[in-house]
Parts: sequence; structure tokens; C-alpha cells
Amino acid sequence: MKTITKEQKKFITKIVKYLHMDITDFLNSVTSGRCYEKTIYDWVVKLYHKGVNHESAIQIICRARVFLLTRNSLYFTSCR
Repeated sequence: MKTITKEQKKFITKIVKYLHMDITDFLNSVTSGRCYEKTIYDWVVKLYHKGVNHESAIQIICRARVFLLTRNSLYFTSCR
């Protein structure tokens, strides 16, 4: 995980809180390479760099997350 700016951390925090996750646990999971959290983190960072506001990013991530979890159960076993 690269160093994140204060603005990026605010953006990430808003989204992670919306997903009912603790930001410290989330970032620790990303650092340790946990697949689900790393995937969410990658999506958040991409959306941040595209200039998407956090409200839209939340909607996009929620849709993508549901799609990933319901359509691709093999994804998480392949992350190991």
C-alpha cells in the first residue's frame, strides 16, 4: 500500500464507514493482503484518482461488491 494523502484518507474513511467497517482494521487488512479489503481499497483509490465524489463512489462500490459477491464466488478462493 502506497502512502496516502490526507484527502485520500478522508475519502477512503467515508466509504469504509459507510460499509460498516473500522478504518484501522480495514487498512491493516489491506496491508496484510486480505483479498476482499484489497479489492475494495483498489476500487476506492481508482475512483478517487478519477475524481469521483464519495457519494457516487459509494454507489459504484456497493453495486460492484454485490456483483462480485453474488456472481464470482471463485474470486475469493483464487486470491490465496
